[in-house]
Amino acid sequence: MKKLFDKTMEIITPCFCTGAERDVAEIRAPSIRGELRWWFRALGGTREQEAEAFGSIKGSNGKGVLTENRASILIVRVSDLRKTGKESRDIPENLQFFLKSRLQRGNNAMVPAGWSFHLQILQKQTTSCDDLIDLTIRSFSTLGSIGLRSNWGLGAFQTEMTKLEFDHLKGELQNRGFDLFDFPVQSSARDALDYLEEQIRTFRERQGIPKNSKNAMGFIQDNNRHASCLRRRPVALDNGKFLPTLIYSEAPLGEGVKSIQSELKAYFA
Repeated sequence: MKKLFDKTMEIITPCFCTGAERDVAEIRAPSIRGELRWWFRALGGTREQEAEAFGSIKGSNGKGVLTENRASILIVRVSDLRKTGKESRDIPENLQFFLKSRLQRGNNAMVPAGWSFHLQILQKQTTSCDDLIDLTIRSFSTLGSIGLRSNWGLGAFQTEMTKLEFDHLKGELQNRGFDLFDFPVQSSARDALDYLEEQIRTFRERQGIPKNSKNAMGFIQDNNRHASCLRRRPVALDNGKFLPTLIYSEAPLGEGVKSIQSELKAYFA
């Protein structure tokens, strides 16, 4: 059994992730596995590699068996959720409408910033994609988030890192087709999210991108929701400051959905 990750993760923005009890927020191993799986796919993992790392069930597309029943070689363990710092339940104003029902359920409906949990990821055997699994875990542990409005920066957690370490990871992600844009350092995670919201609002207005048009910023049409390819994320640095970061990956880009990659590069680069 190989230990891939064994650290305490600091929650830096309020998290709205629940299990069986919808009024009680928690950090769940299945939610973390789902986020790891998203990063693995976005970083270029193939269907066969994903089955090798995360397991699969027997399935067919009508042309023969594509996958067999296979157990995951990754074990995710979450423990020791507790308050470890200055607690914050501060939610950006632009998100409060979407979270109104959860906020009305009381304090237990969120895990506040200022809490932490211990995360352990183990690997039962080697695979053909161990390097990709390593990059997946490093990307997740720096830029991961779970729960409601995670693409908007809520449910973010990480270990502290230096700007140099972040820049190195940023280069690796860019080599895998991501675009990352970071902005002036802010004094708090809330300030970083507010800054990012203003940047995106101005970008949309100046580029003339209407809401709910079929573009990579996300939309709702005919009761169908298309996830945004753009993630907002405050990154906690080891000096106590927060780096506002936009992460763009076309992994969720559906058929007939307009890319905004060139517009983002022209505007923010």
